Amino acid sequence: MVATMGSGGPPWIEEYTGEDGGMGGMAHPGHIPGAVQLYWEDLTVPGNPAKFKDREALAALFEAAELPRDGTTVSYCMIGLRASVNYMIGRMLG
Repeated sequence: MVATMGSGGPPWIEEYTGEDGGMGGMAHPGHIPGAVQLYWEDLTVPGNPAKFKDREALAALFEAAELPRDGTTVSYCMIGLRASVNYMIGRMLG
């Protein structure tokens, strides 16, 4: 992962919730420069986090984040749980 940062490698999707990575002061900052934020909650229907938005809305969110449809994109978060949601949706969208 480190080798691709800043080298023209794949774009990065991050779940970054604040200066310390959302850990309330318990962890070091986790932002990778150049990464874009795409919160998993934004991919779900408001008020129903168990249901994802429709395909067109999801595609629009990924497009707004300027993520390419071809090539490699890296999704990451603190432990991988939230990143896996972004990964799954990205794979679904193709």
